[in-house]
Amino acid sequence: MFTFKRKTLSSVLALTVCAGGAAAQDSGADSEARVLGKVEVTAQKQVQDLQDVPIAVNVLSDEQIQLTGIDDALELANFVPSLNITAVRNPFQSRVAIRGLGTSQNDPSLEPSVGMFVDGVFLGRSGLGMSDLTDIERIEVLQGPQGTLYGKNTNAGAISIITKQPNLEEFEGYIDASVGDFNMRRVTLSATGPLSDTVAFRVSGSIHKRDGYFENAGSGNDTNRADDWNLQGKLLWEPSENLSVLLSGSHVERDTNGSGFDSTFSPLVQAELNAQGLTVPTNDPFDFDIANNTQGAFEMESDSLALTVELDSDWGTFTSITAWNDYEFFTRAD
Repeated sequence: MFTFKRKTLSSVLALTVCAGGAAAQDSGADSEARVLGKVEVTAQKQVQDLQDVPIAVNVLSDEQIQLTGIDDALELANFVPSLNITAVRNPFQSRVAIRGLGTSQNDPSLEPSVGMFVDGVFLGRSGLGMSDLTDIERIEVLQGPQGTLYGKNTNAGAISIITKQPNLEEFEGYIDASVGDFNMRRVTLSATGPLSDTVAFRVSGSIHKRDGYFENAGSGNDTNRADDWNLQGKLLWEPSENLSVLLSGSHVERDTNGSGFDSTFSPLVQAELNAQGLTVPTNDPFDFDIANNTQGAFEMESDSLALTVELDSDWGTFTSITAWNDYEFFTRAD
Protein backbone atom coordinates (compact mmCIF):
# COMPACT_ATOMS: atom_id res chain seq x y z
CA MET A 1 0.00 0.00 0.00
CA PHE A 2 2.74 2.46 0.95
CA THR A 3 4.77 1.61 -2.13
CA PHE A 4 1.77 2.24 -4.37
CA LYS A 5 1.16 5.61 -2.77
CA ARG A 6 4.79 6.63 -3.13
CA LYS A 7 4.73 5.71 -6.80
CA THR A 8 1.53 7.68 -7.26
CA LEU A 9 3.07 10.72 -5.61
CA SER A 10 6.23 10.43 -7.70
CA SER A 11 4.20 10.25 -10.89
CA VAL A 12 2.24 13.37 -9.97
CA LEU A 13 5.42 15.27 -9.15
CA ALA A 14 7.03 14.23 -12.39
CA LEU A 15 3.97 15.29 -14.35
CA THR A 16 3.96 18.66 -12.60
CA VAL A 17 7.61 19.27 -13.43
CA CYS A 18 7.11 18.34 -17.10
CA ALA A 19 4.04 20.56 -17.38
CA GLY A 20 5.96 23.46 -15.84
CA GLY A 21 8.83 22.97 -18.26
CA ALA A 22 6.48 22.92 -21.24
CA ALA A 23 4.86 26.15 -20.09
CA ALA A 24 8.27 27.80 -19.71
CA GLN A 25 9.19 26.91 -23.28
CA ASP A 26 5.96 28.32 -24.69
CA SER A 27 6.60 32.06 -24.86
CA GLY A 28 3.01 32.72 -25.89
CA ALA A 29 1.46 30.94 -22.89
CA ASP A 30 -0.72 32.97 -20.61
CA SER A 31 1.29 34.07 -17.58
CA GLU A 32 -1.74 33.61 -15.34
CA ALA A 33 -1.60 29.85 -15.96
CA ARG A 34 1.62 29.74 -13.94
CA VAL A 35 0.28 31.63 -10.93
CA LEU A 36 0.01 29.62 -7.71
CA GLY A 37 -3.54 28.68 -6.77
CA LYS A 38 -5.24 30.48 -3.90
CA VAL A 39 -5.21 28.62 -0.59
CA GLU A 40 -7.88 29.69 1.89
CA VAL A 41 -7.41 29.02 5.61
CA THR A 42 -9.18 29.88 8.86
CA ALA A 43 -6.06 30.10 11.02
CA GLN A 44 -7.21 33.48 12.40
CA LYS A 45 -10.83 32.39 12.88
CA GLN A 46 -11.86 33.88 9.53
CA VAL A 47 -11.53 32.83 5.90
CA GLN A 48 -8.31 34.32 4.49
CA ASP A 49 -5.80 33.77 1.73
CA LEU A 50 -2.79 31.93 3.17
CA GLN A 51 -0.54 34.63 1.68
CA ASP A 52 -2.25 37.24 3.90
CA VAL A 53 -1.89 35.36 7.20
CA PRO A 54 1.04 36.68 9.31
CA ILE A 55 1.51 33.31 11.03
CA ALA A 56 3.74 30.33 10.25
CA VAL A 57 1.05 27.96 8.95
CA ASN A 58 1.37 24.62 7.17
CA VAL A 59 -1.74 23.56 5.28
CA LEU A 60 -2.60 20.13 3.91
CA SER A 61 -5.59 20.00 1.61
CA ASP A 62 -7.87 17.03 0.97
CA GLU A 63 -5.99 16.23 -2.24
CA GLN A 64 -2.60 16.35 -0.49
CA ILE A 65 -3.87 14.09 2.29
CA GLN A 66 -5.03 11.56 -0.30
CA LEU A 67 -1.80 11.68 -2.33
CA THR A 68 0.52 11.37 0.67
CA GLY A 69 -1.55 8.62 2.28
CA ILE A 70 -2.00 10.34 5.64
CA ASP A 71 -4.43 8.21 7.66
CA ASP A 72 -3.95 9.54 11.20
CA ALA A 73 -2.29 12.33 13.16
CA LEU A 74 0.91 10.34 13.72
CA GLU A 75 1.57 10.32 9.97
CA LEU A 76 0.83 14.05 9.79
CA ALA A 77 4.20 14.77 11.43
CA ASN A 78 6.03 13.21 8.46
CA PHE A 79 4.88 16.05 6.19
CA VAL A 80 4.90 19.11 8.45
CA PRO A 81 8.27 20.67 9.35
CA SER A 82 8.92 21.26 13.06
CA LEU A 83 5.98 19.02 14.08
CA ASN A 84 6.77 15.89 16.10
CA ILE A 85 4.22 13.38 17.43
CA THR A 86 5.09 10.31 19.49
CA ALA A 87 2.74 7.77 21.06
CA VAL A 88 4.61 4.82 22.59
CA ARG A 89 2.43 2.96 25.07
CA ASN A 90 -1.02 4.29 24.17
CA PRO A 91 -2.55 7.32 22.43
CA PHE A 92 -3.32 9.04 25.72
CA GLN A 93 0.39 9.17 26.53
CA SER A 94 1.20 10.87 23.25
CA ARG A 95 3.45 13.90 22.99
CA VAL A 96 2.74 16.55 20.38
CA ALA A 97 5.53 19.09 19.94
CA ILE A 98 6.07 22.06 17.63
CA ARG A 99 9.53 23.56 17.34
CA GLY A 100 10.62 21.18 20.09
CA LEU A 101 8.03 22.41 22.60
CA GLY A 102 5.34 20.02 23.81
CA THR A 103 3.83 18.17 26.74
CA SER A 104 3.94 14.42 27.26
CA GLN A 105 0.59 13.53 28.78
CA ASN A 106 1.78 10.58 30.87
CA ASP A 107 0.06 12.29 33.79
CA PRO A 108 -3.69 12.64 33.10
CA SER A 109 -3.69 16.03 34.84
CA LEU A 110 -1.21 17.60 32.40
CA GLU A 111 -2.59 20.02 29.85
CA PRO A 112 -1.31 19.88 26.25
CA SER A 113 1.05 22.58 24.97
CA VAL A 114 -0.12 22.02 21.39
CA GLY A 115 -3.88 22.34 21.15
CA MET A 116 -5.84 20.06 18.83
CA PHE A 117 -9.11 21.33 17.37
CA VAL A 118 -11.74 19.67 15.18
CA ASP A 119 -14.05 22.19 13.46
CA GLY A 120 -13.16 24.72 16.13
CA VAL A 121 -13.82 22.39 19.08
CA PHE A 122 -10.87 21.95 21.45
CA LEU A 123 -9.93 18.36 22.36
CA GLY A 124 -9.09 18.24 26.06
CA ARG A 125 -6.60 15.39 25.59
CA SER A 126 -4.26 14.87 22.66
CA GLY A 127 -5.14 11.16 22.64
CA LEU A 128 -8.65 12.01 21.42
CA GLY A 129 -7.11 13.31 18.19
CA MET A 130 -5.02 10.21 17.46
CA SER A 131 -7.86 8.28 15.82
CA ASP A 132 -8.16 7.75 12.07
CA LEU A 133 -8.73 10.88 10.00
CA THR A 134 -12.11 10.69 8.25
CA ASP A 135 -13.72 13.00 5.67
CA ILE A 136 -11.13 15.77 6.08
CA GLU A 137 -11.32 19.05 4.15
CA ARG A 138 -7.92 20.35 5.28
CA ILE A 139 -5.50 20.40 8.21
CA GLU A 140 -3.82 23.58 9.43
CA VAL A 141 -0.75 23.46 11.69
CA LEU A 142 -0.02 26.80 13.36
CA GLN A 143 3.49 27.23 14.75
CA GLY A 144 4.28 29.31 17.81
CA PRO A 145 2.07 30.63 20.64
CA GLN A 146 -1.61 30.98 19.65
CA GLY A 147 -3.12 31.96 23.00
CA THR A 148 -4.84 35.11 21.71
CA LEU A 149 -7.25 33.25 19.43
CA TYR A 150 -7.05 29.64 20.64
CA GLY A 151 -6.60 29.84 24.43
CA LYS A 152 -4.12 28.76 27.07
CA ASN A 153 -3.46 25.27 25.68
CA THR A 154 -1.62 26.53 22.61
CA ASN A 155 1.61 28.06 23.92
CA ALA A 156 3.58 25.93 21.42
CA GLY A 157 1.08 25.93 18.55
CA ALA A 158 -2.19 24.48 17.35
CA ILE A 159 -3.42 21.75 15.01
CA SER A 160 -6.76 22.61 13.43
CA ILE A 161 -8.60 19.82 11.61
CA ILE A 162 -11.48 20.95 9.39
CA THR A 163 -13.89 18.29 8.19
CA LYS A 164 -16.07 18.46 5.09
CA GLN A 165 -19.41 20.21 5.38
CA PRO A 166 -22.89 19.19 4.14
CA ASN A 167 -23.69 20.06 0.52
CA LEU A 168 -26.85 22.12 0.01
CA GLU A 169 -26.61 22.01 -3.80
CA GLU A 170 -26.43 18.35 -4.83
CA PHE A 171 -26.00 14.77 -3.67
CA GLU A 172 -22.49 13.36 -3.68
CA GLY A 173 -20.36 10.77 -1.92
CA TYR A 174 -17.37 8.50 -2.15
CA ILE A 175 -15.98 5.18 -0.95
CA ASP A 176 -12.26 4.70 -0.33
CA ALA A 177 -10.89 1.20 0.35
CA SER A 178 -7.31 0.05 0.87
CA VAL A 179 -5.47 -3.11 1.88
CA GLY A 180 -1.94 -3.69 3.12
CA ASP A 181 0.48 -5.91 4.95
CA PHE A 182 -0.52 -7.87 8.07
CA ASN A 183 -4.07 -8.27 6.74
CA MET A 184 -4.74 -4.54 6.92
CA ARG A 185 -8.16 -3.41 5.68
CA ARG A 186 -9.43 0.15 5.73
CA VAL A 187 -12.73 1.45 4.33
CA THR A 188 -13.88 5.08 4.43
CA LEU A 189 -17.22 6.30 3.10
CA SER A 190 -19.12 9.56 2.96
CA ALA A 191 -22.47 10.78 1.63
CA THR A 192 -24.04 14.23 1.59
CA GLY A 193 -26.90 16.11 -0.03
CA PRO A 194 -29.86 18.45 0.47
CA LEU A 195 -32.99 17.48 2.40
CA SER A 196 -34.74 20.72 1.44
CA ASP A 197 -33.83 24.15 0.15
CA THR A 198 -32.39 25.11 3.54
CA VAL A 199 -31.39 21.79 5.15
CA ALA A 200 -28.58 19.39 4.21
CA PHE A 201 -26.95 16.35 5.79
CA ARG A 202 -23.57 14.63 5.75
CA VAL A 203 -22.74 11.14 7.04
CA SER A 204 -19.26 9.63 7.06
CA GLY A 205 -17.34 6.85 8.77
CA SER A 206 -14.41 4.48 8.55
CA ILE A 207 -13.39 0.98 9.60
CA HIS A 208 -9.75 0.04 10.17
CA LYS A 209 -8.55 -3.48 10.99
CA ARG A 210 -5.02 -4.89 11.04
CA ASP A 211 -3.18 -7.86 12.55
CA GLY A 212 -0.31 -7.24 14.93
CA TYR A 213 3.20 -6.85 13.52
CA PHE A 214 5.29 -7.21 16.70
CA GLU A 215 6.03 -10.89 17.39
CA ASN A 216 5.78 -11.35 21.15
CA ALA A 217 7.70 -14.34 22.51
CA GLY A 218 6.49 -13.58 26.03
CA SER A 219 2.72 -13.95 25.64
CA GLY A 220 2.65 -15.60 22.23
CA ASN A 221 0.27 -12.99 20.81
CA ASP A 222 1.33 -10.47 18.19
CA THR A 223 0.88 -6.88 19.34
CA ASN A 224 -0.03 -3.61 17.63
CA ARG A 225 -3.15 -4.91 15.94
CA ALA A 226 -5.95 -2.46 15.13
CA ASP A 227 -9.72 -2.80 15.39
CA ASP A 228 -11.09 0.73 15.11
CA TRP A 229 -14.18 2.39 13.70
CA ASN A 230 -15.83 5.78 13.80
CA LEU A 231 -19.02 7.45 12.59
CA GLN A 232 -19.85 11.13 12.08
CA GLY A 233 -23.08 12.90 11.24
CA LYS A 234 -23.88 16.54 10.40
CA LEU A 235 -27.10 18.48 9.87
CA LEU A 236 -26.89 21.97 8.36
CA TRP A 237 -29.68 24.55 8.41
CA GLU A 238 -29.29 27.80 6.43
CA PRO A 239 -32.61 29.70 6.57
CA SER A 240 -30.96 32.79 5.05
CA GLU A 241 -27.68 33.97 3.59
CA ASN A 242 -26.73 35.49 6.95
CA LEU A 243 -27.54 32.62 9.31
CA SER A 244 -26.06 29.11 9.47
CA VAL A 245 -26.71 26.47 12.13
CA LEU A 246 -24.68 23.23 12.12
CA LEU A 247 -25.33 20.29 14.45
CA SER A 248 -22.65 17.58 14.37
CA GLY A 249 -21.97 14.41 16.32
CA SER A 250 -19.46 11.57 16.31
CA HIS A 251 -18.77 8.20 17.89
CA VAL A 252 -15.30 6.60 18.01
CA GLU A 253 -14.33 3.13 19.21
CA ARG A 254 -10.79 1.75 19.39
CA ASP A 255 -9.68 -1.70 20.52
CA THR A 256 -6.07 -2.82 20.27
CA ASN A 257 -3.89 -5.31 22.11
CA GLY A 258 -1.41 -2.69 23.17
CA SER A 259 1.32 -0.69 21.52
CA GLY A 260 4.37 -2.85 20.96
CA PHE A 261 7.73 -1.14 21.01
CA ASP A 262 11.20 -2.64 20.68
CA SER A 263 14.23 -1.64 22.75
CA THR A 264 17.79 -2.64 23.59
CA PHE A 265 18.72 -4.26 26.90
CA SER A 266 21.86 -3.71 28.94
CA PRO A 267 23.93 -6.74 30.02
CA LEU A 268 22.60 -6.28 33.57
CA VAL A 269 18.96 -6.51 32.39
CA GLN A 270 19.75 -9.51 30.17
CA ALA A 271 21.34 -11.31 33.12
CA GLU A 272 18.28 -10.63 35.28
CA LEU A 273 15.94 -11.95 32.58
CA ASN A 274 18.03 -15.12 32.36
CA ALA A 275 17.98 -15.48 36.13
CA GLN A 276 14.19 -15.33 36.14
CA GLY A 277 13.93 -17.79 33.25
CA LEU A 278 12.32 -15.23 30.97
CA THR A 279 12.85 -14.98 27.23
CA VAL A 280 15.66 -12.60 26.29
CA PRO A 281 14.94 -10.89 22.95
CA THR A 282 17.70 -9.89 20.58
CA ASN A 283 19.15 -6.42 20.97
CA ASP A 284 17.94 -5.31 17.55
CA PRO A 285 15.37 -2.50 17.95
CA PHE A 286 14.24 -2.91 14.33
CA ASP A 287 13.44 -6.64 14.16
CA PHE A 288 9.91 -6.24 15.66
CA ASP A 289 10.62 -9.11 18.08
CA ILE A 290 9.67 -8.48 21.72
CA ALA A 291 9.18 -10.59 24.85
CA ASN A 292 6.54 -9.07 27.11
CA ASN A 293 4.96 -11.49 29.57
CA THR A 294 1.98 -9.14 30.08
CA GLN A 295 -0.31 -8.60 27.11
CA GLY A 296 -0.89 -4.90 26.52
CA ALA A 297 -4.31 -3.43 25.77
CA PHE A 298 -5.95 -0.15 24.82
CA GLU A 299 -9.71 0.37 24.55
CA MET A 300 -11.53 3.65 24.06
CA GLU A 301 -15.04 4.93 23.44
CA SER A 302 -15.75 8.58 22.70
CA ASP A 303 -18.96 10.47 21.94
CA SER A 304 -19.22 14.13 21.03
CA LEU A 305 -21.81 16.71 20.01
CA ALA A 306 -21.29 20.25 18.75
CA LEU A 307 -23.61 23.09 17.79
CA THR A 308 -22.11 25.86 15.65
CA VAL A 309 -24.07 29.04 14.90
CA GLU A 310 -22.78 31.71 12.53
CA LEU A 311 -24.50 35.05 11.99
CA ASP A 312 -23.19 37.52 9.42
CA SER A 313 -23.89 41.24 9.73
CA ASP A 314 -22.49 44.52 8.47
CA TRP A 315 -20.19 44.85 11.49
CA GLY A 316 -18.77 41.32 11.37
CA THR A 317 -19.54 37.64 11.92
CA PHE A 318 -20.82 36.25 15.22
CA THR A 319 -19.80 32.62 15.80
CA SER A 320 -20.96 30.46 18.70
CA ILE A 321 -19.59 26.94 19.28
CA THR A 322 -21.13 24.81 22.01
CA ALA A 323 -19.61 21.32 22.41
CA TRP A 324 -19.94 18.26 24.64
CA ASN A 325 -17.54 15.31 24.79
CA ASP A 326 -17.68 12.12 26.83
CA TYR A 327 -14.95 9.50 26.65
CA GLU A 328 -13.47 6.63 28.59
CA PHE A 329 -10.46 4.44 27.99
CA PHE A 330 -8.70 1.43 29.48
CA THR A 331 -5.02 0.70 29.08
CA ARG A 332 -2.60 -1.99 30.24
CA ALA A 333 1.11 -2.21 29.47
CA ASP A 334 4.11 -4.30 30.48
